[in-house]
Amino acid sequence: MNAPLNIDPLSASAVTMINAGGYVLSWKVESKLFDGKVVATPSNNNICVTQKDTIVLSSFPGLFAEGVSVWPRIHPVAGEKHSADHHVVYKPNGVVALYEASGTTLDPHLAFKGFLIPPPPAAK
Repeated sequence: MNAPLNIDPLSASAVTMINAGGYVLSWKVESKLFDGKVVATPSNNNICVTQKDTIVLSSFPGLFAEGVSVWPRIHPVAGEKHSADHHVVYKPNGVVALYEASGTTLDPHLAFKGFLIPPPPAAK
């Protein structure tokens, strides 16, 4: 029997971006810290159409405090920046928040698609 997972359904330790739009984009993860300061990861390299990319938040020690809201921000090449409306809570739990960029350069969309939850540990 597998051990039950104790996972907060609103939290994640990484963010994956899928580019389903008609444009190339760069992206980053932003957060508003408890003191009101907005911080962000460096922008990742361009993601072409149909490609995906993941930012593991623990790769940026000291940038994100556990419990803060995080969200992706995309920048289509030759377009305007756009932030996700749906935020998740940062928690180093192995869960990945999945977002999808779609639309066009002049009308980009960014949607939360759900969580990728790691499999439970194997029973011994």
